[in-house]
Amino acid sequence: MGRSKAVRQTGGIALSFETQALFTSAQGHFFLFDSTSGSSEAELSSLASALEEAYDQYQQLGFSYAQRTSWPLVVDIKDLDESVFGYHNTSLFGLNFHTISINASKMSDLKEAGSTGFHEFFHFVQYLYDPRGNWDRAKKAPPHHWVNEASAAWIETYYSLNGPNHQSTVFNDNADAIRSGAEYGAHKPSPGGDHGYGMAGLFKYGVTNLFTNGPNSVADIYAAILSGEGHIEAILQQIPEAKRDGGWWKDFSRSFSSGGVYSVTARQLIDAARFSHIHKVQTPDDLVPRTFSHFANHFFKLFPDLSNDYFQLRIQASSAVLNTHIAFFDVDNLNGDPELNMYTTPQSFLNQSSSAILTHWVSNPEAVIVADLKSVAETKTNLVAEVVNATFDSPFDHLNLVLLDLSFRVVIFRFVNSSNQFIHILLPEEPFVREINRLDANGGCRCTYLDDGAGGIFSGSSIQLRAGFNGNVLRTANVNLKYTDSFVGLSDPLLVTATFDDNLKVSYTRYDARVSPCNGCGIQGDLFPPN
Repeated sequence: MGRSKAVRQTGGIALSFETQALFTSAQGHFFLFDSTSGSSEAELSSLASALEEAYDQYQQLGFSYAQRTSWPLVVDIKDLDESVFGYHNTSLFGLNFHTISINASKMSDLKEAGSTGFHEFFHFVQYLYDPRGNWDRAKKAPPHHWVNEASAAWIETYYSLNGPNHQSTVFNDNADAIRSGAEYGAHKPSPGGDHGYGMAGLFKYGVTNLFTNGPNSVADIYAAILSGEGHIEAILQQIPEAKRDGGWWKDFSRSFSSGGVYSVTARQLIDAARFSHIHKVQTPDDLVPRTFSHFANHFFKLFPDLSNDYFQLRIQASSAVLNTHIAFFDVDNLNGDPELNMYTTPQSFLNQSSSAILTHWVSNPEAVIVADLKSVAETKTNLVAEVVNATFDSPFDHLNLVLLDLSFRVVIFRFVNSSNQFIHILLPEEPFVREINRLDANGGCRCTYLDDGAGGIFSGSSIQLRAGFNGNVLRTANVNLKYTDSFVGLSDPLLVTATFDDNLKVSYTRYDARVSPCNGCGIQGDLFPPN
């Protein structure tokens, strides 16, 4: 479009002057004003069409424009800082005078300009549901500023050039926002806008998996805000009552972290510079207990309401780890409602170009055991523990003391004779030796380490025990020693016990190995490996 011509364009009317370009959208809801006169006819037409598309789409989602009585809405295309895509402008004179600004340098990217139009026009729609007066609307960000930014970043997906897998550019730069707490992070320590961009996943997950009215629940949330409800309360009203106890936040965090909401890489979620959140094993001396806390070097060591954080175990020298070692992650929940999610990711995720994601392994409220630690080390796998704090109570910005303890331990397998006569328990291929195999009546026992078979049993295998009297095998029993999901959630599950009754039938229990396994079991001293 020439700068000195007036032309008619399908989808609107475009006028060009030496210093400006004007364009009215086809349905008359938007008047585009380019003060730089740098936008082409196609660029103006594309943006105008995107804005009209947004106007129709938001009505379909249940939003009303009744509070604005005068159209068109002015869209000012002008030079802005390169980092700014656009913004919504409030007015002391009321909703009829709100405008939108779009960065002229972004107009050549039709998809990005249209996404910005969707985003900024939705900010105007949000202000139609702001219960405050004109002065406060014009002069102060609303209490729910982060909700406005989160929903506006999510709603860009409805732009026809984007599609259901769209991820807003502003989300990608703030994908780790949930670590700061849904509400706490909006005020301290990061700005509410950036925090809100990163919380867009909550709306995408909500409309797909959580909210009772699907996408139309977003209009219901804003209707509740307009009626005076707090923004978190308005969101909670759209969550089925059975999930309002915090289970919804745990489900969302797990799905979000493993890429089930947006496509996020491990590097986006885990700040490689936060060395306080990493435990490295480079020598045997590094197999020491470690306590992780949420805020690095923060004396509170607290998690905000509705938050999560990630902690890494990186074994950089496999020779430092023995087959007898397990890693034990335990949430110390002094005040909160936590969940512990374990993920794996290759150690190469630290590379700038890495697209590695967090692969979910197991979840539990209290503890997770990693039995095959040697294999983890040899495959150069990073273990990532995500602590999710699902506690929340108005005003939703409390700090909760939740710590994650990591320790390295050994596992003892114990065989106990609960019958009223002595028996012998033989390991696979073990010869009958009365002094070793014999278990006295009513509690006699023997123990072995779980290891690679050199003096014990390999963790993850099934073995056949032989039980009998005086060396005569009367019964065999297959014992599954796989130390994985079925063993999570126990206080200190270091000791696994197989108990034989009078009929030589086997039952299993797990004990706290901080107590002595049994007299004469053959294992002396501290059950914890030397530090």
